[in-house]
Amino acid sequence: MEDGIVLAPLGLGDHLDHLTVRQAALRATRGKRLAFYEDLPYASWTSEPCIVQRVRNIETENGAALRPAVLRRQRSSLTKLHLAARYQSQITKEEAVKISRFSAKYRGGERIWIPKQSGRWLRVLRRRDRSDYAD
Repeated sequence: MEDGIVLAPLGLGDHLDHLTVRQAALRATRGKRLAFYEDLPYASWTSEPCIVQRVRNIETENGAALRPAVLRRQRSSLTKLHLAARYQSQITKEEAVKISRFSAKYRGGERIWIPKQSGRWLRVLRRRDRSDYAD
């Protein structure tokens, strides 16, 4: 893990599993190696101010400033629907559709929060043809 990078959930829905993974990631990896994704379906109904506040709280705990980056890939909505529909024990078909449509908010992508000063994350994102970097 010394040379690796970690992507953990923001824990937007305060779901116990997501919070546990986030805390484990915070303990195991600090600063420039740790980024966070907006966990779904919670991100689809969480307001932007609440998401930003969660990010600010994590920045304080982690000691590293974060910035948003949007990852895109072709047919992301269809892929997201196909994958989300597999979690029938956790979400309804309607929620899977909502998760799929949520990617339209980012023009077919997903927003993650990466360390502002991280060459490792920027190298990973540059390998992806359709990534955007938002400040």
